[in-house]
Amino acid sequence: MKKTNTFFKNASGIFIFFLLLTGISSCSKNGDNDNNDGAKGKSIRITISVSPVEDQGDFVGFALAGAGSDINENSIWKVNGTIQNSQKAISLGKNDFNKGVGTYVIESAVPITNATSSIDLINHGADMNYSFKIEINGKVTVEETNKKLSGDNTSFTKHYTL
Repeated sequence: MKKTNTFFKNASGIFIFFLLLTGISSCSKNGDNDNNDGAKGKSIRITISVSPVEDQGDFVGFALAGAGSDINENSIWKVNGTIQNSQKAISLGKNDFNKGVGTYVIESAVPITNATSSIDLINHGADMNYSFKIEINGKVTVEETNKKLSGDNTSFTKHYTL
């Protein structure tokens, strides 16, 4: 009976030793992934400018949807510095740009693990100027600066997985 208890004590000690060793070796200060993707998430900032938007015929559509690293967090986006409560998606249309605001800055309020965005512009009539920029973790990944849609029925459409 005494030998069995000694065996279990030794086996338990060895198990705890390997458990601690595994736990310590799996932890690291910086991690193996320095680009801040994955479970930690990333910061996203999108700037979109459109002008002029005429009432007749022009179309402006912008959409952004994402998920934060905390699945229970619903207020993940800021628009022009204001947190959008309980919104995992942002959408802007022609009426948003007709309100005297020609530029919107949409940025993550929390780390984002997955996001998708699209922009659709259709011009009918006078030239439509636009700029569109996406920054991830402070680095510009997409930049369409000072572009112009000239002529009737010209368009710009892009979809991005961020």
